[in-house]
Amino acid sequence: MPVDDEPTPFWDGADEAGRVGSWAMRVGFTAAWGSIRPVGALNGSSGVWVRDMILAPLGATHADAWVSDCLDTYRASTGAARRLDDTYAPFARTTGLLGAQIGAHPSEDAIVDEALRLHRERIVGELSACCPELIVTLGNAALRVARELVDGGRDAPSKLNVREYGVTSKVRVAGRHARLLPLAHPASPRPYQEAHRSWRAEEAARRR
Repeated sequence: MPVDDEPTPFWDGADEAGRVGSWAMRVGFTAAWGSIRPVGALNGSSGVWVRDMILAPLGATHADAWVSDCLDTYRASTGAARRLDDTYAPFARTTGLLGAQIGAHPSEDAIVDEALRLHRERIVGELSACCPELIVTLGNAALRVARELVDGGRDAPSKLNVREYGVTSKVRVAGRHARLLPLAHPASPRPYQEAHRSWRAEEAARRR
């Protein structure tokens, strides 16, 4: 079950063992509650995807990029919500532990609405601070948010297009020129994933 927010946006899970151990000490985990262990590929899977499928084709690493999220708190997937309800909740009641309080995974429209209402200042501040030459959005929600927050963003497409995938638009951030590159999210549907693989291959060939 999820126990905390990721330490950084699109974390790659590299130090999960140490973080799981630190969390167990912080909450006073005891053997009476069962056992815990790192989960390998489940921790940091999106971060690994971003590293290998986004940053590497662009000739960059996490150290070269400022990585952010539209929303900065974890939301339970449908599967995680089921397990919290049918597995953790009965256990918590019998042991006297607190119930899990994790928000449900929002729809695309809900992500955009919450980001623009509650996170506008944070996101604009991050964009201004990092002075990007290239802004990469992952998925339609992030693209829609970026269109509202950068100068010239409305000239960019309002959603991903598999037929014109990987096309950049000219925008301005804090008075500086930049390019906006809409790409797929790690959880995007299959047509976008296929378009992304083609883009990745083309980028790799271009950089040889």
